[in-house]
Amino acid sequence: MVDQHHGGVVPGDRFQELVARVSGQHKQVIGSLVDDLERLGYVERKPDPGDRRAKLICPTERGLFQMEAAASIMRAIEERHAKALGRQEYATFKTALHRVADLQREIQPDSRDARTRSGRLRDQ
Repeated sequence: MVDQHHGGVVPGDRFQELVARVSGQHKQVIGSLVDDLERLGYVERKPDPGDRRAKLICPTERGLFQMEAAASIMRAIEERHAKALGRQEYATFKTALHRVADLQREIQPDSRDARTRSGRLRDQ
């Protein structure tokens, strides 16, 4: 998967562990999500040249297009809210929301939402 902070590709196992930790989901759930994303054509697994046993999870052209579309939608939503609240108030809100999310992950790192336990995506 594309690591937007570093501009590179994250090896599949590390990616699944990272997403599992950040989302509070089991690694197996994330594996199922990656399987679904691959089946839907958003990502593909490629051999890791640095580790013959590992696979890289890489976005396809379709996946990159959807990532950019999602980022554009989020920018528009954030811009709308920033205009409505004022930039400083919106920035303060986002900071507080991030802190609350971080605290929640620290308090309940193993809590799982039963609605997302299956980790299955529906065809769209």
